[in-house]
Amino acid sequence: MLCGWLGLPATGKRVGNLVKRPAKTLDEIAQLERTLRWHFPRLLRELEEGPGSLPDPHLAIAGHLRVLLCDRKYPPVLIAYARARAIDLIVYAPRVRPTTKNARILVSWSALIASWEPVVGSAAVKIERYLDTPIGVVQYDERIAHGAPYTPCDVINWVANTEGVSHFNYDNTKHRVHRRLKASAVQPNAVTIADVEIRRILRQIGIWTLQAIDHVVPKTPALPGKD
Repeated sequence: MLCGWLGLPATGKRVGNLVKRPAKTLDEIAQLERTLRWHFPRLLRELEEGPGSLPDPHLAIAGHLRVLLCDRKYPPVLIAYARARAIDLIVYAPRVRPTTKNARILVSWSALIASWEPVVGSAAVKIERYLDTPIGVVQYDERIAHGAPYTPCDVINWVANTEGVSHFNYDNTKHRVHRRLKASAVQPNAVTIADVEIRRILRQIGIWTLQAIDHVVPKTPALPGKD
């Protein structure tokens, strides 16, 4: 089980792509907590690996993360709940150099996407800032002399909103960076696994999100599915 690890103003504001609309009443906070408790065992199930694991779990993971972290229309549930309880959520994230006039970055990649615990070489970033900060750069067109950055919310929303989780869109009309990331694949034991980079990104953010829910939600009653 992963759980063995795994061990405010009245008016709304927008920070990056995130809507800041703090819960105002105890009933609203209770509704947010109930939603977190609903998502926790389902996200945990999608992150389980081994016999009996579900196919293409990254699609469902993106759906959970969109609601919990990156909803552009309504308050992201985990962020709204943590803010209502005055709890800062910190992500240990990769340091990605931006493209400048003097340094054009074609590709930037890190084994680290998101960690709950400090990692050598990582940067401690509040979750609100992390979600709109580039975690990588890809070159989607060889005719362009620099790559395009992508953020956690970019990847989460691209998958959730175009791969059939919340909405669907054909591959040829998806974002160019999304198409480039989807092109990554491996062939262990002669079986092709597509979308490898996207799966890796969503998995690390998903594990961080489980740990964040476990951190902010009261210990009683225990979260469903948590050992």
